[in-house]
Amino acid sequence: MGGAEPGAGKSPRRKRVVLLKPSHNCCKTCRTRKIKCGGERPHCAKCTRSGLLCEGYTTWVLTMRQPDTESPGLPINLPSSVGPRAMNRVQLFARFLGDRFSDVAPAAPPAGHVPSLSLPHLWAEMDIETPLLCHAIDTLCLTDTASKSPCTAMAYAAAAARGRTYGMLHRAIALHQSKPPTRSSRDIVLTIICISLTAALGSEAELDDRHSQATAHLEGALRFLAANGPSFLIGDDKLDAVLLRHIQMYCLPVGLARRKEFIFQTPEWQRVPRVLLHDDLNVYKASGYIRAQSLPTKSLRWHHEFETTTDRNLHRDMLGPIPKLLEVADNFVKGYTGDAEQLQAMSHVVRRADHTLETSVGPAMDDAFRVHEPHITNDHTDAFDPAIEEHAFLRTSAFVREHFQFVSPMCGYASANMYLLSLMTDCTLLQIICCGIEHGLSPEWTGVHKDDVEERASANAFGLCQHVYFYSQRSLTAAIFLRLMVAGARNYFESIGQVDATEWCDGCLDANSLRIERLQLTATSLCPVVATFPRIAEGFKIPNYVP
Repeated sequence: MGGAEPGAGKSPRRKRVVLLKPSHNCCKTCRTRKIKCGGERPHCAKCTRSGLLCEGYTTWVLTMRQPDTESPGLPINLPSSVGPRAMNRVQLFARFLGDRFSDVAPAAPPAGHVPSLSLPHLWAEMDIETPLLCHAIDTLCLTDTASKSPCTAMAYAAAAARGRTYGMLHRAIALHQSKPPTRSSRDIVLTIICISLTAALGSEAELDDRHSQATAHLEGALRFLAANGPSFLIGDDKLDAVLLRHIQMYCLPVGLARRKEFIFQTPEWQRVPRVLLHDDLNVYKASGYIRAQSLPTKSLRWHHEFETTTDRNLHRDMLGPIPKLLEVADNFVKGYTGDAEQLQAMSHVVRRADHTLETSVGPAMDDAFRVHEPHITNDHTDAFDPAIEEHAFLRTSAFVREHFQFVSPMCGYASANMYLLSLMTDCTLLQIICCGIEHGLSPEWTGVHKDDVEERASANAFGLCQHVYFYSQRSLTAAIFLRLMVAGARNYFESIGQVDATEWCDGCLDANSLRIERLQLTATSLCPVVATFPRIAEGFKIPNYVP
């Protein structure tokens, strides 16, 4: 049979990528031999008994083949193979991280703590063996690639990969409920977080819908943790710290949006090393919000008072209790009875929160203000960029003439967070106080006068507006967070009847919306909690406000 080989003399046809369906329980060697694999790790028993080299396990395999007909629109210069799983992940993650964490910041130095607390960066360093998490990460990279490619086949492959991930996750949760493996909780939580990032990249839905899907996945992870506790901690200090940090960051906005305490009140969570849950303290210390202070203490044995030096614990005093405070306030307003015991309990809640703001949060903000006092005024014409929509608005407005300027994004985040949560706390206290006034009580029935709270809240709302200049120079996610800050200040000003301040915030929000629309043409926010921001902004309204 010495004839010419099939296809000889024909012009070369365009190649296309074929995405082979993964088989997590079959090694690549057994798959090539088309025999059943036992699935033993790291090398299957059949390969070992046959004296063959087990090539290991993989999820998605990219290969090339010659199509029968030429397919227009497909890339023609793709590599013939991507290589082993580790090389595949390194290559795809290098592009993913390079796009998402650029070394070039638009106006200020990059936040150095972001890569060290980034799950994608940690995934790139981990030796991941679990098929579930491997497939979720590969799906994230594939979806990211598909979102930048006009190739329809790639989009279909990404959608199929996401469906496969959902199916594997459902089976993993069912198996966990029947017989929890050692690392099952960790892999399930990491996978759900990875899915929330993937949902923000999908191109099939509008951006707001994708963010809502990402938040829904994230809330699913939090519900799983609420039911199973901190069983995902496996003793890996770096992984535990980064994962706990993400959970902490996600719990707060979800708790604020739902106006209820979410996870950390269970006894299992109380036994988690608190230092892992308080990583925010390092951010606030580096930003000038926390410095050593002397507090009077009393010896129980000798009844002597003396001074001790300690650090403020802003997480314990303010960040942690806020969702619970919102929940208690809403229950009080809905179920007001006027009972003496109920009023006494709410008076205690108000006095305690007010005391925290006055003795811990207030001094911390004063310390930081001396370090990060406003450095830019409307007279500094060279400091404003006319290409930035918020800058053009600030130059023509008179309500805010002095603007914060921070040396790093970390300091700006700490400052904005403190002003935002302080204002939310004050709005909640006004909600409680005004409820009592509506039922005939005096403005100081809680032991804290309404006018004092309102004065402090107005200062915090104005402080949020002073962050517009700094945040208007940063990324899409920062722009969306800026919208939350200004919307929160606006809702507060409208509640108390400050018309000029409300109109300024409306104009700033219009400028911010234009910049967000412009940034969305070239960027995508992967923050899975941005869909909660509009619900959080509603929490600054005081519907029962009494002038």
